[in-house]
This record gives sequence, C-alpha cells and structure tokens, in this order.
Amino acid sequence: MPPSISLLHATFHAPDRALEVRETWLAYSARADLVEHIFAMDADDDQSIAATQAYSRVISPARSGEVTFVRNVNAAAASARGDLLFVIADDLYPL
Repeated sequence: MPPSISLLHATFHAPDRALEVRETWLAYSARADLVEHIFAMDADDDQSIAATQAYSRVISPARSGEVTFVRNVNAAAASARGDLLFVIADDLYPL
C-alpha cells in the first residue's frame, strides 16, 4: 500500500537532530507503515548527506548565498508519493 502521508524534512547542517526528529515523527505515528519520510538538503552539507544515506532523500545543488529551504522542500515534494504532504524541519517536533 502506498503511503498516505509524506513528511518533507528540510535539514541544514544538523544530522543528529535531523535523525532524532525523523524518529520522533515516526514514533508518534499510529501507522508508520503509511508514512513516507523524505530528507531534503543541499549538496554542500556533507555531514547530513553521510548521516542520511540509508534513508529516502533528495539533494539539491548548493547555491552560495541563497536561501534553499523552499527549493529543497519542493524537490522532496516532487518525489513524494503520499496524498498529504507535510513540511517539517530539524526543529519541528510533533509534541
């Protein structure tokens, strides 16, 4: 069964926190099997790239001096399969 919800998780140079936020969101889910989680980051974020290699993710080209949160979320949305898209970030916990 395809996911019903896609969590689009923009992350920025905070790999430990990003993994913690991911686990927290999935732990709070009543049906984690219906939740898709996608990390989204810039190509110059080496630590996040290394920490998320086992997970679904999109990596956007780095652009010096540009805000990339929206671009990264849009890239994650383009690959999402859920019916409901929910944007989260490294500091957004479902508490």
